[in-house]
Amino acid sequence: MLIFSSEFQDTAKPSPRPVLPVVYFDLETTDKLTTSQIVGLGAVDEDNEFHRHIIPTCPINFYASKIHGITKSGDGIFYKGEEIEDAMDDPGKALEEFMAWLEVRNCEYLVAHNNFKFDRHVLRHNLSHFGVEEPKNLKYKDSMEFVKEFKDLKSKALKNCLQYFCGQAQKEPHDALDDAKACKNICETGAKKLGHENFKEYLEQ
Repeated sequence: MLIFSSEFQDTAKPSPRPVLPVVYFDLETTDKLTTSQIVGLGAVDEDNEFHRHIIPTCPINFYASKIHGITKSGDGIFYKGEEIEDAMDDPGKALEEFMAWLEVRNCEYLVAHNNFKFDRHVLRHNLSHFGVEEPKNLKYKDSMEFVKEFKDLKSKALKNCLQYFCGQAQKEPHDALDDAKACKNICETGAKKLGHENFKEYLEQ
């Protein structure tokens, strides 16, 4: 049995306010539609992580499984055929935990790659569907928009951006936490290339 223990994923210690209230996140979903449910949710800020696998209430599309390696059978979800033992069977509770984590982080900016066209819509759809409130004054930012600053970048796909900015290959199959870290590395490295101390400084210029 495969266990992705969430016990070791929340590395944050409570603090009144992080230095940089920017959180990078990524979703793995049941389909490519913005009305999809979430099966993997990963997020990072300056030095803290959040990671959950979630058992959806609907089937997982075959083509989505090809991207992230997660399938559903009966009441469980599986990664490459092995059951994810600590996957949460209550999507609403998983989303509540994420929203609470964002509030503890005093998150001001929630960043994802292709956020404006996909992740933001999926997240908000699921929050509404499962009756979970979003923190007030949360600002969504899209790293895919940010990389337009670099005119010689030929493709804005996450794997290409990660190679361009960091010289790293995107892991396969996709993993929400790994891709959230990739988004962070792209934004922080790119901001420094533009002469900023960090991505927050770029956002607030």
